[in-house]
Amino acid sequence: MITLCGGTAGLADRAHSESKEEQMIKNIHWLGHASFRIDAGDKTIYIDPYKIAPGSLKGDIILVTHDHFDHNSPEDISKLRKDSTVIVAPLQVAAKLEGNVQGVEPGQSIAVEGIAVE
Repeated sequence: MITLCGGTAGLADRAHSESKEEQMIKNIHWLGHASFRIDAGDKTIYIDPYKIAPGSLKGDIILVTHDHFDHNSPEDISKLRKDSTVIVAPLQVAAKLEGNVQGVEPGQSIAVEGIAVE
């Protein structure tokens, strides 16, 4: 439920009645173009990081969807990587990346740090 209103009456009641989906949406952040950050509990997940601002949160998992420069940006990935970061990418992209990289094929499902990725 998304409510647009001018007053604050009843906000506490509406906040308590939010669905899981509404709460989850608050944890998805569009970063521009096709880039997103998902805050999943204690995990930070990035999808196709591109033109990432300096000082951004480091990622636990970085997902790369394909090899176009604006989806597979090694410069931006390096800004977000830490030693424990897992990068998941299609096989042909994974071969071009460094670090803890897991290549996947279309339709394949894997678990990364307890999070299902397909």
